[in-house]
Amino acid sequence: MKDIILREPVAEVLERAVKKAAGWSAKLPMGDEAATLISQDQPIGFSCPVCKEVYATAAEARECRDQPYDTAGMEIGDIVVVPGAYHNSYDPSDPWVAFVIPPDKDSNDHFERAGYTIPYFVVTAVHSEERNPHRALVTLCSLAGGSLRAGWNPADGDGHYAMFKPNSTDNRSYWGKRIQKFLDCCEPCAIVKVEAAQLANIKLSTRSLL
Repeated sequence: MKDIILREPVAEVLERAVKKAAGWSAKLPMGDEAATLISQDQPIGFSCPVCKEVYATAAEARECRDQPYDTAGMEIGDIVVVPGAYHNSYDPSDPWVAFVIPPDKDSNDHFERAGYTIPYFVVTAVHSEERNPHRALVTLCSLAGGSLRAGWNPADGDGHYAMFKPNSTDNRSYWGKRIQKFLDCCEPCAIVKVEAAQLANIKLSTRSLL
């Protein structure tokens, strides 16, 4: 059998192949990183059905599984006010506008001088986060402005938008202190309640952040 002769050094052939693979967003592992058969000598483990993490004992997997979801009491169909999702192009007479924080002409803050038009949203799904399945999220939908606006938000609002149910009390958060007097007299009209129920029945969910 004749020897196979490469017309150029193997290292150069490999280097070109790796660059080409990288250009197509592909990977070409080699050496210790090259694909091999999975070892059958590994001990059989126990996986958490929520996050798929594998543990040495069933007790550890059960403890991981039983971490409570922090839904902050949010349920499908709940109508909430999301002040951080304000949009001043909304018509104040729009039924999906919860209230308007009037402009403060004496403020040094540009946004406060412009005022805030605050929309209603409805919870259409309660689900987990892809990167952390033990974290509860909600999908929120609004028809403010005459079109569908949807996105997910942490169920407890931590790390993104604070959410408030109409007539609720919250004097702790940044927004709670500013909008309490508006929340006290906030009541979705019949149109919003009907359309919110319709959206909730569809049970929309999204992986796009609000």
